[in-house]
Amino acid sequence: MRRFALLLLCLPLVMVTSQSWADVATDAEDKAMLANWTRKYDHYFQKYSKRYFGPGFDWTWFKAQAIAESRLNPAARSHVGAKGIMQIMPSTYVEIREANPGFGEIHHTKWNIAAGIYYDHYLYQRWDDYQDSTRLNLTFASYNAGLRGMRGALRKAGRQVETWPHIEPHTPAETRHYVRRIQHVKRRELAMQHNAKGINKLFQRPAR
Repeated sequence: MRRFALLLLCLPLVMVTSQSWADVATDAEDKAMLANWTRKYDHYFQKYSKRYFGPGFDWTWFKAQAIAESRLNPAARSHVGAKGIMQIMPSTYVEIREANPGFGEIHHTKWNIAAGIYYDHYLYQRWDDYQDSTRLNLTFASYNAGLRGMRGALRKAGRQVETWPHIEPHTPAETRHYVRRIQHVKRRELAMQHNAKGINKLFQRPAR
């Protein structure tokens, strides 16, 4: 586990560039994409959110993250080799699997999602000095930029910084883009839940 922790301290889980799966879509593309989001994998997001973050945590944050990463495409592969819905580097997946021997292969959607949420929780635990949305934004930023990269951003921001709006300007542009993308998708998701008939019941089904 120590080897796992040291590796993840140094490296981002994924490498997203301006040419990656996390590119921002146009408003028209967003509307089309949101209208056609598959719910095929929702039970995996529910299950592993509940396992690692508890039953009260809003699992749709991780679905929004997956949309930002791959648009829910299990066959997605970045130019640097990140794979699957959660765009995990194979070398990092090996480390995650060492800590979770029951996980299957990286190309299996279930385990790709499980690994991504497991790693989110690993990062989330390391930002326990921060509250609510700032803690979650730091988690997503670390998923993209690496834990060391985000700690460097905090040093630039100053020790008294406690909220994400004050931290964000000191993060890499790519990371700002990534976190905003997740927030944007999540806001649209919430709007869909509020406006679509019966969708709240669908999203509140117990995890299996």
